[in-house]
Amino acid sequence: MIKCSRWLLSVSLKSNGDQYRYYTLIDQRKQQSTRFDTYKHCLHIDVQEKLALVMIGRGNYDNTNVLGTWIGDRHLIVALNKDEYEFLLELTYGGDTGKQGKGSRKKDTAEVS
Repeated sequence: MIKCSRWLLSVSLKSNGDQYRYYTLIDQRKQQSTRFDTYKHCLHIDVQEKLALVMIGRGNYDNTNVLGTWIGDRHLIVALNKDEYEFLLELTYGGDTGKQGKGSRKKDTAEVS
């Protein structure tokens, strides 16, 4: 398992090699995961490059730079940095409604008079 990153992206492949449309964001320290639909949300170019490198088996360069790893035949994990994770999380949820959409995860606090 990847121990160098707190934030991970989980991707599964169909038997024909195509990716499933749903990916999962994982925060290891908080032990939280968030599933999102890639048809609705695009991956950042840096994340796409990491995913491609892991898919072709070049994710491990040495012990200090691990981009990701394969878990079984059709499942892989990609290490994310904090900015990549937060960008994908921002795209995934609109507010705290739990519904997908663009928007902030911060609660709107209105003053009551």
